[in-house]
Amino acid sequence: MISSRRCAEKDEANIMFQFDEQVQKQPDTVFLVYRGREWTRKQTAETVLKVGNHLFCRTNGSDIVAIDFTNKPTMVFALMGVIAIGAWPAFLNYNLTGKSLVHCVKISNAKIILVDEEVASAINSVRSEITTDIYIYNTSRLNDQIIGGCSTLQPDTILRRGVEPSDTMLLIYTSGTTGLPKAAIMPYSTILTASKVISLWTDLKPPDRVYTCMPLYHASGLIMGLFSSLVAGTAFVLGHRFSTSSFWEEIRSSNATIVQYVGETCRYLLAAPQSHLDKCHNIRAGALGNGLRPDVWEKFRQRFGIQSILEFYATTEGIGGYFNYNTGPRGVGAVAHFGKLASILGKSRRAIVRLDFQTGQLVRGLDGFCVKVGTNETGELLVRVVVRAYYFKNKEASEKKIARDVFVKGDIYIRSGDALRVDEDGFYYFDDRIGDTFRWKGENVSTAQVSALLGTFPGILEANVYGISLPNHDEDIDLSLLSDYVKNHLPLFAIPVFLRFVKEMRITGNNKQLKESLRQEGADPAHTGGDRMSWFYNSQYVEFNSSDWQRLKNDKARL
Repeated sequence: MISSRRCAEKDEANIMFQFDEQVQKQPDTVFLVYRGREWTRKQTAETVLKVGNHLFCRTNGSDIVAIDFTNKPTMVFALMGVIAIGAWPAFLNYNLTGKSLVHCVKISNAKIILVDEEVASAINSVRSEITTDIYIYNTSRLNDQIIGGCSTLQPDTILRRGVEPSDTMLLIYTSGTTGLPKAAIMPYSTILTASKVISLWTDLKPPDRVYTCMPLYHASGLIMGLFSSLVAGTAFVLGHRFSTSSFWEEIRSSNATIVQYVGETCRYLLAAPQSHLDKCHNIRAGALGNGLRPDVWEKFRQRFGIQSILEFYATTEGIGGYFNYNTGPRGVGAVAHFGKLASILGKSRRAIVRLDFQTGQLVRGLDGFCVKVGTNETGELLVRVVVRAYYFKNKEASEKKIARDVFVKGDIYIRSGDALRVDEDGFYYFDDRIGDTFRWKGENVSTAQVSALLGTFPGILEANVYGISLPNHDEDIDLSLLSDYVKNHLPLFAIPVFLRFVKEMRITGNNKQLKESLRQEGADPAHTGGDRMSWFYNSQYVEFNSSDWQRLKNDKARL
């Protein structure tokens, strides 16, 4: 917390004070790169000030400004302009439509929504359902009315003073993989500390260039990409969207020295045809991100010549900030690593405890306290924190994140919602999201582990594993070979009972798999959209159809 405390002592917790200092000291250094165009810190500051002055006429320091943008320079200028006047940006997922979009706008209490014309049709289609006083701008009006004609004078810095590190800086929505998105509160301390730690961990310094095409409406792209570059004084290279065909070309043409990944990004890159240019890039610091699957890890490193994999673990709510700096086979697949000393020092701050995966409740011993897992045993990660609101205007959801009386009376931990395990060498491995792990034949099955195994079978590009409810039960793929493969590599209880072959995986804007809609559709062929289905019956995968489903419903088939 050194960075945020020092800023607080100077009454400069707002991150824009750091940017102002850089503009004074190094005005002509490149800050932003997009599609071949570059903006210096001075040029960026001039545009940001115009945005800030324009918005200040319509807001005050306590207002919330929703931002509904794809990745482009205008979004960077807008979000920095909002922060510059002490207002809060709330980052809308530009992929949202209908009910989900209306929900996110309403819970933000935003006075203004800044909308990218590229995705304006979504907000326009629900305009009648948004009853608050909201001004909608598109990119053209931002360019004409703000960038074109507003003052470049610095707004009074008193607008961003008087804030504590624990005060809210911005709102970022959860992915909504288990329901409607929630607005997670991101305090100044979380942003400043995370950005500083990442910049130090990756040894970011000029003339480094950080590339991301991950959406800035998520914490990963925003903090690891933009804000880490800002505090380190380096250049930020912004990609519009992830594309396997343009990914490496953008990195080469921009001279990026570190690249960010999230979720299944690296798997998609591996699936692209090999090229003699695969290793032609300037990546120095390595690949930084989260969600790199173990079955992809080494293949990605070897094919693209990436020396260092910088995997990290954190949640939208600000839990974690744990790292695994990986340069070889030791620790492949781990999301974090703590040596013996760090493990001892952090013993009182974090713990993995036993969990009832069916109910989602923490397992407590006879003394009423939680029970720590053993080595290589999966449980839920808990982190000791100062109690605060984790979701904006959602006390119930915030309270659900908190575990009380964990090891002693009165202690308080926050629940990560993730199932992890730690090995004897201090490597932490992500096993699953709580709720994705399911129980079958008396055993807990990790969907992440099973999908990783299936992903190594020839012909399967990507596997999304999820549990469903069954009646009467608590490239063309060679099903015979696949049956033998899973039987040889998985315990019987972990073998997927049903396979659903989809033409395209359902993912979030951050390349993370969506399970909830698939889980609700289940295995009933009437609800699976005509997708090919198979089931593991009599120790073999065979085709599954509506008559088989009726047999299950009538209790005439057992699994």
